[in-house]
Amino acid sequence: MVHTKSPVWIGANDLLEEGRWMWTDGTILAYKNWHKDEPNNFGGREDCGALWNGMKWNDWFCSSKAYYICEKRTSTLEKENKQKELEKEQRRKTAEHFIAKREAALKREVLLKGKMTSEEKAEFETRWAERANLKAKSLVEQKEREQEEAKKEAVLKVAAEKEAKKAHEARVREEQRAEEEKEAEVAADKEAEEAAAAAEAAAQEETEARERK
Repeated sequence: MVHTKSPVWIGANDLLEEGRWMWTDGTILAYKNWHKDEPNNFGGREDCGALWNGMKWNDWFCSSKAYYICEKRTSTLEKENKQKELEKEQRRKTAEHFIAKREAALKREVLLKGKMTSEEKAEFETRWAERANLKAKSLVEQKEREQEEAKKEAVLKVAAEKEAKKAHEARVREEQRAEEEKEAEVAADKEAEEAAAAAEAAAQEETEARERK
């Protein structure tokens, strides 16, 4: 729970395409929790999502200073080790599964045909081992395909994150330039007002001097 009425950045933005909200890693939002009538892109410059007045979301100016929520990322090495452990456990479970199925099939054969001879048992074991090997090979190939797809997806996410970062930096620079131009305009107006006031004062002094003569 966030106990603040100030905006809190959550990492969502539509900098790349207006209305297409994604996280900083390029993943499209699967969960949304916007306030009513939000996001509304007020002023045409609200491209970053934030918690606002509770746990609901609001779109906000990306250049605004605010609190933020951090996501703890697992290191690549830690992810790889975890993945290896998962694969090892999966292979163990798969092996146990095939062993159990083989034993069950053997019991069924014995019950149906009576006690097997050594030749029949050897033939049965060979036939079952071939089936198990084919199934295991199919599972390995499927896992390799899934890993390849995961790598491609990771590359796409990184690229999308870089593009989002570039777009954000460009938007911030644009807003900074606009702010500097506005400040320069205000300064110029102030100088013009001061110059006009000085000219008016000089004219007043000159008029008073002539009247004294």
